[in-house]
Amino acid sequence: MLADVLVVMNGGRAEQIGPPLDVYHRPRTRFVCEFLGDSNILDVTVEAIEAGTALCRTRSGGRITIDAKAPIAIGETIALAIRPENLRIAAAGSNERNQIAGRITDILDLGSSRRYSIETPAETRPLQMREQGRQDASACQIGDAVILTFDSANAFVVAG
Repeated sequence: MLADVLVVMNGGRAEQIGPPLDVYHRPRTRFVCEFLGDSNILDVTVEAIEAGTALCRTRSGGRITIDAKAPIAIGETIALAIRPENLRIAAAGSNERNQIAGRITDILDLGSSRRYSIETPAETRPLQMREQGRQDASACQIGDAVILTFDSANAFVVAG
């Protein structure tokens, strides 16, 4: 809002420099990702890479597919970041890719948006999901079992 170029400093050195939206949507490191807003960071293991796509396994055994833009290798554990606004609750019986099972532990209505905290079997911190606050917003309640999903293009590998 105030600059054409953003510099994120960490320990006296520039961690990332770029246009604000690029730095927010494509942070290079875990520090930058967490410094600029809420983020979900999953440690996943790369199982296969084919035609610019990587098949990964979460710690709970779920399989997710991401765009393999960063240099990664089969067998490598990578930090995968997904912003809360890029997660959504899948419809019951959905066969969408990139499904993460969890249970809602908290809901915070913010007027213009609704924030969910979702515990998953293998993550140490609950995942955060944000949806626009609408009257027809999902009718999920605390304690509900849900399946989160996301588009592969909205997940990115961060260093650190």
